[in-house]
Amino acid sequence: MSSSNFLKVTPMPLFPNKSPRETDKHLTSKEKKYVANIDRALTVFDSVDEWADYISYLGKLQKALQSNPEPETNRWIPQEYAISKTLSKCLSSKLPSGVHRKAIEVYSIVFGILGFDELSNHINIWLPGVLPLMSYASISVKPELIDLFNNYLVKIDPRALRITFKSMLLKTAQQRLSLLAMLVFMYHHIP
Repeated sequence: MSSSNFLKVTPMPLFPNKSPRETDKHLTSKEKKYVANIDRALTVFDSVDEWADYISYLGKLQKALQSNPEPETNRWIPQEYAISKTLSKCLSSKLPSGVHRKAIEVYSIVFGILGFDELSNHINIWLPGVLPLMSYASISVKPELIDLFNNYLVKIDPRALRITFKSMLLKTAQQRLSLLAMLVFMYHHIP
């Protein structure tokens, strides 16, 4: 892995506020609208009162992500750190399975927009939020979570996973067991 690729998969985010594409001053008007839609969708999460709000707000975030003007060529997510943090909060063990399922839907959209190459480069942003869910997910959520892993995470560059997993192995004992179970599952399914 070249040094430029290594910087893209470091365990700690280098630019926590904006993705490189967002700081590009050459955004088209459609791309600016896409960024604005994401910003609006993220601000509503500040007013969450109950778990039903999470599902509604995740729906708004999902719509905002789907407003990507050219998903085949725009392989970037505005506010990716904020979205990752928000989705991670939606996967809290204190929330019901309906919120978890909706968050997994949004993760699928994010991973679909990024594609395998960009997901490999940004796995350090997305993986820590979704991995712990397997340890406490309900029976109805686990098949959707396994589908997410099979459709996206298992197919990314294994070198990116190895770098990310090294940093994540420093978690607490319960999180390590959950992570170990997912590692075994993923390595058995990597071609």
